[in-house]
Amino acid sequence: MLFFKKRASFNLLESKFYIISFVILVLFSFNVLLNKKEYQNKNSLLLMEELRNQAHLENARQYDQIILSISRKLSPASVLSQDDNSNFADIIYIGGIFSASKPYPNPYKLLNYSKNNPFLDGIIQLDFSKIVTIFLFLMIIFLAYDVINGERENGTLQLCLSNSFKRYKILVGEYLGIIFTITIPFLLSIIILILILLFPPSISFDIELILRITLIIFVTLLFVSGCVLLCIWISSLTRFSSTSLALLLLIYVIFVFVYPNFIYLIKKPNMENSLSYSNEITIPQEAIYLLRSKNSKNNVHDYLKIFNPVTSYNDVIKSLTHSDSLCYIHFLQKAEYFNTLLSEWQRNKIEKYPSRDKGYNLNWGLLDLEDIPFIQYKPPSISESFISILPGFINLLFFNVFCLFGSLISLIRYIPV
Repeated sequence: MLFFKKRASFNLLESKFYIISFVILVLFSFNVLLNKKEYQNKNSLLLMEELRNQAHLENARQYDQIILSISRKLSPASVLSQDDNSNFADIIYIGGIFSASKPYPNPYKLLNYSKNNPFLDGIIQLDFSKIVTIFLFLMIIFLAYDVINGERENGTLQLCLSNSFKRYKILVGEYLGIIFTITIPFLLSIIILILILLFPPSISFDIELILRITLIIFVTLLFVSGCVLLCIWISSLTRFSSTSLALLLLIYVIFVFVYPNFIYLIKKPNMENSLSYSNEITIPQEAIYLLRSKNSKNNVHDYLKIFNPVTSYNDVIKSLTHSDSLCYIHFLQKAEYFNTLLSEWQRNKIEKYPSRDKGYNLNWGLLDLEDIPFIQYKPPSISESFISILPGFINLLFFNVFCLFGSLISLIRYIPV
């Protein structure tokens, strides 16, 4: 308890703690407000488009006019994350057996799909995961870079060890003191999130949203814990606090800025393999081009991610908020499935009304729309999302265990003089 109280009280007296906490809270509040507005505006536009398409369907006179739409609405949890697929089509039009001859453009978003500068895009488009990995990680470094070698420089470490103070107790006390300090701005962020969601126009809470936010909190604390243990480890490996600070800042730059952009650019996709996803549904080829490059089974990008806890954490948050590219792949697969159902329905109707496939007669009434497929997209469930985050979760767990053992071994071998 001695080192816990000492570290917690020392950090709470530091001006840098309050400065970085203030920046985190302001950025987080601003970001959630913008994402909430985007969530409500986008879903309203998609609902209007669905109603317009329904009116068009009711006035159809031949079966080649039957064009259904499947829309990808944002999840309420998306207020915490920038959508990786925000520049892809949010509505896919499907016409069954007539789609190949009648391309229907997407009315909402198709532009600016490419990243001219992924480094700058990653900085500007801040969301919850980026605020954690950029600012909270930096706060941890400034609060914990001297937890061991700083005590050696002050002489307190030698004094404690000369009084038979267990070394693992030093590790536990310093760790808990830093975690306690970091938890304060983090919990304030969660309170702000709940207040913004409840503020009119409010976003309703359901069990799935609560579970997703709970998982996000748990994974964030796991990432924070690993960062704290990393700082303790580096501090116990070096003799001087200035050295450990320099090493930690170097690791921070590599983890947060260099490595993610390096693995993004390391392999360019094969354009020839992405020119056709389906010849029956209208989709943006730009989306397939980028998504296939991210989700290829042999993509070196995915294998390199496991060496960086920052990319693992970002991927977990994206998956829990339905903002990752795999969610968009799921959307495309559902569109293709519904298009197959519509094609079968059209064939049955044309067999029953052979003259009403493409022809037109002024005396014709409304089409027989009985048993037309009901199309509604549902994003991956919480259980599906949980399965998809397991690799990232295991990587973060390994990061904690690795840094914990490294800290213990280094502290046991540490010479306090």
